[in-house]
Amino acid sequence: MANSSDTSITKTAALSFVKTAEPDKQLSCSKIKGFYLRKTQTGATWYYRYTDFAGKRKKLNLGKFIDGANCRLTAVDMIIEFKNQQNRGEDPKQEIDKKKANYVSDHERRDSKLVSTYLNGAYTEYQSDKKNNGKHTIDMIKRAFKDFMDKPMDEISKAMLIEWQQDYTQGDILKQTGKRKPRSQDTVSRSFKALKTMVRHAYMNDVLDTFPVDFEKFKLKPESDQEKEARQNKNQNKKRRLLTDDEINQINTGLNAYQQQ
Repeated sequence: MANSSDTSITKTAALSFVKTAEPDKQLSCSKIKGFYLRKTQTGATWYYRYTDFAGKRKKLNLGKFIDGANCRLTAVDMIIEFKNQQNRGEDPKQEIDKKKANYVSDHERRDSKLVSTYLNGAYTEYQSDKKNNGKHTIDMIKRAFKDFMDKPMDEISKAMLIEWQQDYTQGDILKQTGKRKPRSQDTVSRSFKALKTMVRHAYMNDVLDTFPVDFEKFKLKPESDQEKEARQNKNQNKKRRLLTDDEINQINTGLNAYQQQ
C-alpha cells in the first residue's frame, strides 16, 4: 500500500476539509498531479484527473471518503496503477470501461443460461408448436426442478442431480396424513429426461458452449425391489374389476347347466 508521504493531503487535512468545505469544493494534492478530494452534499469523493493520449481531459472516481486513512491510501494506490497503465500506452478509463462492458456481457450471458430464463423464454417458444403449447412438459420441469431455476444449466453437477433424485423420489407431504407420497420411478425418469432434453436444446442453439458432461455421467438410481413390488401390485390392482350383472348371470347359467348334466 502507498505511504502517507506519497500525497500532500494528510488525514487531518482531509477530515477538516470534509467538515468545513462547501459542496463542489476541491482539496488538491500538490505531489500527485490530478489527485483531489471533492466535497459532495453528503460527504466527499476521491478523484484522479488526467489527459489521455488524444489530449482529452478525463477523470476517474477513486471511491468515497471514509475516514481519511485507508480510503486515501487506497486512492493513491489506484493512481499508481493508472500511471503504470499510461506508461504502457493504455488509457485507464478505457480499461475500466472495457472491464465494465465485459462484466455486463458475462452477466447477461450467465443470465441466458439460467434454467428459469431458458425455460420461460426460448424453450417455451419452442414448445409452442406442440400439443397444448407444450404446457405439460413446461409444467413438469417447473414442478420437478423448482430448486434449479436460478442455476445456470452448465453448472448443474452430478452431485446436484443425485441429491435431486433422492429428494424428488420421496414425494411431497400430504396435508391429510402429514406423510410423504413417494413418486414412481417412471415419474422421476420422465422429469429428468424432460430437463435433459431442454439442456440439449440449449446446447444445440448455442446458448451453451458444450453439453454438460455431468448430464451424460448421471444415471438415475434404479428402483428398489420394494418399489418394484409396489408398482407391480398397483398395476395388478388396476387390472382387477367387479363383474357386471350380465357376466354373473352368464356364469350362473353355465354352472346350472353343468349341474344338470
